[in-house]
Amino acid sequence: QFDGVNLPYFTRRVSELYYSIDTRVDATSRLGDLPAFQQVIDTAGLARFVYVSKIDNITYRGLKKFTAFVQEKDATWALQRHLDNNWPTDRFTERYFRHSKALIDIGHGHGADETFGLFVEFTALKNPYTDDMTAGMPVTLTKLGDPIANAQIEVFERGTDGTVNIFKLTSDEMGHAVVPVRKGQDYLLDHVILTEVKDQADHANGVYWQSDWAALTFSVPE
Repeated sequence: QFDGVNLPYFTRRVSELYYSIDTRVDATSRLGDLPAFQQVIDTAGLARFVYVSKIDNITYRGLKKFTAFVQEKDATWALQRHLDNNWPTDRFTERYFRHSKALIDIGHGHGADETFGLFVEFTALKNPYTDDMTAGMPVTLTKLGDPIANAQIEVFERGTDGTVNIFKLTSDEMGHAVVPVRKGQDYLLDHVILTEVKDQADHANGVYWQSDWAALTFSVPE
């Protein structure tokens, strides 16, 4: 919901951090930098910032929070699978990765998004800073470049007063969706792929699930 923690740059948290306008430029961040990205960008255009996290974990104590999570992310099948597999319900771990993009206009802001081949990724099919957004923001949701059909997309819309409106969409057979947008708002798109972890070595460490989170943020100017 646009709420988050400002974390400094730590190599143990970051797998990839870069931006691209004409070409990819990797971050030159130093350990402890806050903000984590600190570089002067001299090129004007549509900057696509990409962040891919290293592995992190969340441990559930009981099924309450896991149940709420899978319900929110349209993955209720996972709860039944967990029970059918007779997996632990008092304490178990989910490992997760984040695959995030942000579109930021620099100078004239012209340019277009592209698919970078992330494990799971949103690609904007219009430039929110220079294109007509009257008909909405078309996006494609992909996994390793292949469309994800019939997938839930959660949209967070933040107004100038900080109020956040949340709504959900579903991608079509080609992984496409059109997000209704309004001028002067910020947007965060979210999709989660939840996967069973079947390796017995992981089970020995209490890990039974993996989630991969795609996010895309952008703004629509007045």
